[in-house]
Amino acid sequence: MHLGERDMPGPRIGIWIGRLARARWLAVVMVLAHIALSAGADAAETARWFNLPAQPLAKALIQFGLQADLSIGYRGLDFHGQKSLALVGYDTPQSALSRILKDSDFSFEIVDAETIRIVKRGPKPAPARTPAPVKVTTPSPPKTDTSDWIGEILVTVTKRPEELQAIPYSAVAITGDDLTDAGASTTRALTSMVAGVTATDVGVGRDKFAIRGLSDSAFSGHTQSTVGLYLDETRVTFNAPDPGLQLVDIDRIEVVRGPQGTLYGAGSIGGLIRIITNKPVLDRFQAFASGELATTESGGPTEATQAMVNIPLVTDKFGLRIVGYGRHNGGYIDDIRLGTKNINRTNIAGGRLTARWDIGSRWSVQSATTYQSIVARDTQYYDASLAPLTRANYVAEPHDNDFFDTSVLINAELPWATLVSSTAYVRQSVHSRYDASLAIPAILGLPVTTSPFDEYSLYRTIDHETRLSSAPGKRFHWLLGGFISHRDDEYDTDLSLPLAGGDLESAYSEHRTDNGDEFALFGEITYDLTDKWSLTAGLRSFHWTLTVTSQTDGTANIQPASVNGVNRKNGVTPKAVISFKPKPDVLIYALASKGFRLGGVNVDSPISTGSGEPDEHGATVSNFASDTLYNFELGAKTAWFNHRLIANGAIYYTIWNNIQSDQIRPTGFIYTINAGDAIDYGLELDITARPIDSLELHGSLFLNSADLSSLLPSLGASNDGRLPGAPAVAFGLSATYNHDFGNGWLGTVSGDFSWTGHSQLVFQHQTNPLVARRYRIGNLRFSLSRGHWHLGLYVDNVANDRSNIFPFGNPFSARDVTQSQTGFFQKTPPRPRTFGVRFGWTY
Repeated sequence: MHLGERDMPGPRIGIWIGRLARARWLAVVMVLAHIALSAGADAAETARWFNLPAQPLAKALIQFGLQADLSIGYRGLDFHGQKSLALVGYDTPQSALSRILKDSDFSFEIVDAETIRIVKRGPKPAPARTPAPVKVTTPSPPKTDTSDWIGEILVTVTKRPEELQAIPYSAVAITGDDLTDAGASTTRALTSMVAGVTATDVGVGRDKFAIRGLSDSAFSGHTQSTVGLYLDETRVTFNAPDPGLQLVDIDRIEVVRGPQGTLYGAGSIGGLIRIITNKPVLDRFQAFASGELATTESGGPTEATQAMVNIPLVTDKFGLRIVGYGRHNGGYIDDIRLGTKNINRTNIAGGRLTARWDIGSRWSVQSATTYQSIVARDTQYYDASLAPLTRANYVAEPHDNDFFDTSVLINAELPWATLVSSTAYVRQSVHSRYDASLAIPAILGLPVTTSPFDEYSLYRTIDHETRLSSAPGKRFHWLLGGFISHRDDEYDTDLSLPLAGGDLESAYSEHRTDNGDEFALFGEITYDLTDKWSLTAGLRSFHWTLTVTSQTDGTANIQPASVNGVNRKNGVTPKAVISFKPKPDVLIYALASKGFRLGGVNVDSPISTGSGEPDEHGATVSNFASDTLYNFELGAKTAWFNHRLIANGAIYYTIWNNIQSDQIRPTGFIYTINAGDAIDYGLELDITARPIDSLELHGSLFLNSADLSSLLPSLGASNDGRLPGAPAVAFGLSATYNHDFGNGWLGTVSGDFSWTGHSQLVFQHQTNPLVARRYRIGNLRFSLSRGHWHLGLYVDNVANDRSNIFPFGNPFSARDVTQSQTGFFQKTPPRPRTFGVRFGWTY
């Protein structure tokens, strides 16, 4: 087996791109045929049901946009606390908006078939022209520049557009502007921005996320992720590591805490992270370009560039949005045995192409393709027995992660419902090399020998979902959908030993294929009992099958083997929510929900277990079962002082049964078990305040108790232990101050601070000091802009904190097997103090 050849995905990607391109055109032809055969769609503006109480005008406009399926723009307007008039009943969008704005200082203009702009009334307002046929779009009002209002954000985590403050779930949304201002390059930045989000720190493209402390282990094996990661409508991971997608040209990131099994299926027992990209704009040209230069203390330089161009090829009908980027992260770890410095430097390159075609007034087709490549020269842990940021490996540990995603999204706004149909193909290839030299005595009974262990994983998934949701603005809301998925995973591992002359031979290898099929039907209904009380109920029914084939070989393998395994699961996941709005800016809710992860198959051999005693087949197959999580939650969302203060909080209690957990054998090989049960409860709090127009403050708090209620005796921990990777306390603070210097010059000063408490790496914390130490990270930024140009300066990790935030790097040498069995000797610090400059141009 030559893993180097497997690292060249070009030919396979070319084949699949061709197949997906043909599939994309087939989907378009099917849509056109459907349109041609449909009874003529009513392109004229039709009456809708509106239910809008008298309330602050900015809030009323957001709710109007949702119920009318229009995008409402009001950039730069200050509503000065003005109120809207109440509106209940059937009306056309134009007439309804006129009634809402009747006694205000504002009117509106029809921009195009999708957009209405709110304007200040003039002395002689021009008569409103006849609107174009109304085309549905997800409203996304831009944040105002000088308003006292803390802008509402519209999210689609419930698979329909809704106000963040109006959904009865513990959720946070971070806008693309806020991500840019914070210098967030990947989703790992969420660990300091969102209460309850944690992640390992193995490196870009290798991390594992957890929400609410629901972490099964810090190691990566065959367990499904506890957090669902989505790129727009596409689930991009199943059991693959986080692909480390760069956050370039992003509209927002939505984070939902708690299990989401009813609407999103397997996985997502801790919650969801959804990356929502900017879509093509069909009525105007847009572009931006930016660059970044930085230097890290005790490390190498960092450089980054990114650009976007939006081209409306046919105005209001067809357009493209093209994004490209490249990034070099400088290293800061040295290897004294190999004689190399700054070994953990990483190169990232990628891009995204999105096409949007609006067909008539009600139908649209969108196609998106994303590609990203990560090449890391080495890993980023160091040896605690040596000088800080120093280690002495026998073998370098490079890492490659190639991610490819292509999707087609069809949207139809029918008079009575919204149709969304999404089909996606995702391919992620991951190649990692580990230094297995120190583990050779445990694996083969030989002295420590320079031995690389190569692991190549190829994940391929095709997902399809079609759903219908009721038109907004009525008391009864419903959503029905179907989901189908097929995945093909390949795993090639190879442990090599040196030959005379410097060549390597394969001492042990395994080729494994996993084929999984998942089918599901899901639905959700909401009924507004009154203007204040609502009930929601949901259910998902699913069927899943996994088949596994494994072949082992190698010169040191006692008995080569070929074995097969299978695992199946059927089930349902319910959800129930009751919400109460005692007044327009207060929402109180209680919910009960269930989440689950699908099980899998272990393949063990004498080499991987270290037993040296093969059975008659040379390998054994065993299943690990699916696990389930029951969540009970009470939360509140509130706004005060004319939306100058928003305070949201939730308390939760979860029961996690039959926990799947990836564990490390003494040989260094990873296997999966059902470790036991746990009780996880806690509190999360998010507060945003704007005490004056130019200053915005944000704070978050996470308190958590993730306690084991039962555990396998073989793991060596008592039942009163904690889940690994779950800090008991974490909080964050940030402040942003804007100042107008005059003559078009605008300045911003911002800073943030995050504090994360202790967490343990494994279950058996009583016997081993495997603890991630508490750490404190502070960052400062200053930016200046005028016209199309922008310049920013920043300092990350101002105090140069070097705490051990993740005490693990390599499963084969994490525990020094040549000496004692009492501790791990690997530490991972945050990136040392870094000074940088960012500059950009926007058209």
